[in-house]
Amino acid sequence: MADGPAQDAGEAGMPRKQGRRQQGAGERGHAPCKPRPPARVNGAGPAIGPLPPRRADLWGPDLRRIAPMTQTTPPPGTLKAAQDVGRDWIEAAYFAEAEPAAEMQWATIILPFLQVEATGIDLSVTMDLAAGRGRNAAKLLPMAGRLHIVDIHASNVALCRARFGEDPRIAYAANDGCSLPVPDATLSFLFCFDAMVHFDSDVVRAYLAEARRALRPGGHAFLHHSNDMSLAGGDFRRHPHWRNTMSLALMRHYAAKEGLLVVRQQPLDWAHDGSDIDGLTLLRAP
Repeated sequence: MADGPAQDAGEAGMPRKQGRRQQGAGERGHAPCKPRPPARVNGAGPAIGPLPPRRADLWGPDLRRIAPMTQTTPPPGTLKAAQDVGRDWIEAAYFAEAEPAAEMQWATIILPFLQVEATGIDLSVTMDLAAGRGRNAAKLLPMAGRLHIVDIHASNVALCRARFGEDPRIAYAANDGCSLPVPDATLSFLFCFDAMVHFDSDVVRAYLAEARRALRPGGHAFLHHSNDMSLAGGDFRRHPHWRNTMSLALMRHYAAKEGLLVVRQQPLDWAHDGSDIDGLTLLRAP
């Protein structure tokens, strides 16, 4: 884990999230951002339909024979936890509201943290996990040789397909909310931004186990996650920004348990009130 000053996140231009409102649940979102001093690098809603199969048919039979998919089995309750969060994103005004912020988020948060060339990140086979309507996929596509667009909702995947078309570089798949629908050692880069902040910690760890399986040796994973433990054991929807229970330290712990190496971490003051409710973590597969 690197040491020293981090890049300034700057003006993130992030709109408030307007998730589906539920009785007794707070509003999902965050206030508009403003610049802050550089951070220090730290080492019951409506039911949704049946979840899709865990193994999306993205590959021909010959490739599947030589590239096995030995997906890990998540702990009991993990799929239910993923579904519980996913139901809030079947339809959400936030997707349209967040689209204009993507350019500034990439310029002031994502690229300064990743330091793609200096870190040696290979984007030849990239996955945009929890892609939503594709605002980050649009930024990844020009840099990627092949891009896997994955979301828990088939409707979001369909909207991404309508947006990007049948580009031969893109594979589209709906997943179950805690697994990566690619064969072993396929990905050179896993990307997840502005989604995992809401994931249950068991779901986060399940994705780390899957990342260890799906990443090539030396491949990287960039994860934007919660850095807030204030509602541990409670309902994350009570949090003013709907942050689930996770921290930079817990992410390091889980990554080590799953055999992933921490390249760097940084707290992110998403709400710009000094609370550092989010974290950025870059991992590498050995």
